[in-house]
Formats: sequence, structure tokens, C-alpha cells
Amino acid sequence: MIMTRANRITIVVLLVAGWCLGTLLSISAEPSLLGIVVNAVGTAGAVITLMVVLRGGVTPWAWAGCVLAVVACALGSFVPESPVWPAGVCWVFVIIAGIVASYADTVLDGAMEVVAGGIAVLPLVPLARLDATLWIVCALVAGAVNVSIMFGHRHRTAERRLVQARTEVAMAERTAMARELHDVIAHEVTGIVVLAQAGIAAGADPHGVLARIERSGARALTDIRAMVDTLRDASAAAPARAPSASGASGLGATLAGLADDGVAVAVAPEADADDVPDLVRLVAHRIIAEGITNARRHAPGSPVQVTVGRSDGALDVDVTDDGAVAGAPPGPVRAVARA
Repeated sequence: MIMTRANRITIVVLLVAGWCLGTLLSISAEPSLLGIVVNAVGTAGAVITLMVVLRGGVTPWAWAGCVLAVVACALGSFVPESPVWPAGVCWVFVIIAGIVASYADTVLDGAMEVVAGGIAVLPLVPLARLDATLWIVCALVAGAVNVSIMFGHRHRTAERRLVQARTEVAMAERTAMARELHDVIAHEVTGIVVLAQAGIAAGADPHGVLARIERSGARALTDIRAMVDTLRDASAAAPARAPSASGASGLGATLAGLADDGVAVAVAPEADADDVPDLVRLVAHRIIAEGITNARRHAPGSPVQVTVGRSDGALDVDVTDDGAVAGAPPGPVRAVARA
């Protein structure tokens, strides 16, 4: 339940003022020990129920508070000649009915609305049977319950519309991101792969560099398509964005694609076992790929050693280099967009 500060202040003022006035009238009308006990026990039940429903849920404690209030009201009607009406307690349950209505989603929530409304109205019936003019007051209390529930449902409807609007905005942003990712990055990577394939077809790849570029580009395209699909459909389960980071191929086969001249990869057999979760393999793949990229950027020309082990059920990933080599070509740098 989402409430503004003004909503909270309004509810507190209505609760305190209504309870004080109602309790004062009740005890003034029946200044006896019975009247004090009825109002005290009923107030305790109302406070218990109120504290629970304010947390946004109907639990056994809320029903226990209702039972305590019902016992107090039944105790107040024990003397047929002069029944006690705990007006302050009844007013608290008028507010409780509206609060529950502001987040009602389940049958239990609806039942609490009905019970709270009944506790707010029914304790006045014994007095109304003795004085017919009090039926008007009974009708007014019932009207107050209906108004409280109506405002609660209006709040719930507004809250649902706000959530729906936020979802639609988020989905629009995801769709825009997917479009940019597909139209810009995917097209550029596709161009790189095509150029690498053309170089391979022309026999201009004696050292296999273009072949590695082609494989890396193909993996990147698969990753991009997976991310685009996930962004476009928020309800769909996100596929593994490294196609061989999970599944039957295992972590060792995945990391073999990252190894090249100057990069040595060693995966312990226990780290490549079938009981390693797919998500853990995917995370390890991403960490190692980022580590290799950083090593090439900050220590160009240095051999890179990747070691993957396992201890206590956890994967241990270690990516090391020997520092930059003098005279080596500079490593790749990040492209920086300037306004």
C-alpha cells in the first residue's frame, strides 16, 4: 500500500479524534466499571488489528484483534437495560475497513472488510432496539463504513493504474534499448564478422587471427540477440547470453574459445563437473572474459594465465599477467563519446 504523508496524517487525525470523542461519549453515557472495561478491551483489540493491517496484510493476529473487540462488544451488551456502545472502538474499525480496502486482493482481505464493517455497526444495534431514534445513527455509521471502503478501493485502483503506467514506461524504455542495441551494435558487429569471413575466403588469414575474430563476433551476435529478445519480452525467461557458457559443452569448452596466443587456460576437472550450475558457469565465463580484456588493455604483450579451480563447492577464478612488455603494441582502449 502506497500512502503519501498527507494520507498518513489524515488517517492519524481521524483515528485519534474519532476514538477520543467516541470513547468519551461511551464512558459518559455509562460511567461504570463495565463501561471502562468494555472500552479498554475493545480498544486493545482494535489497536492490534489496526497495527497488523497497516503492515499491508491480514494475519491471524488481525483476526485475534477482531475476536477481542467482538468479546468486548458482547460484554457491553450483556446488560439488556443499559448496553454499552464503545463508539471509539467502532470508529477505529470504520477506518480499518477502509485501510484493508486500499490493498484488498484476496478473499481474506474481503472477509476482513466485512468483519471490520460489522464490528463498526452491530454494537449499536442493542441500543437502537431500546431507542428507535438511534437507528438513524446506526445508518450513519453504516454509511461511514461504506464511504471508508469506497475511498480505500479508489486508492487501490489509483495504485494499480500507477503500477501499470510505470510498467508501460519501463517496457517502452526496454523496447527502445532493444531497438538501439539491434540497429546499432548488432549491425556493426555483423559488419566485422562479414569482413573477417571475407578475409578468410580470400586466404588472408595465415595465423588464424581473422578466424578468431569471426568466432568472437559470432558469439557477440548471439549474445546481442539474446539480450534483445529479453528486453523486448519482459515476461520471458532470460536465456543464457553466452551460448556455450552453460549446457552440455561445459565450462572448459567455453573457455577454450577465449584462449589464443599469449592466453593459457587451465580448468580443473572438478570445476568442469556436471553439478556446476549453469548460472555459475555463465558468471565465471563473463568474469574471465573481462579479466582477459583488462589484461590486454593494461598489460599489452604479457602472457595471461587463466586458472579455474573449485573448493568448498565454489569456483575459484584467477586471471593473472606479468605486466606490460616494453615495446609491445598498445592494448585496445575504450571508445569515449564526446558531446
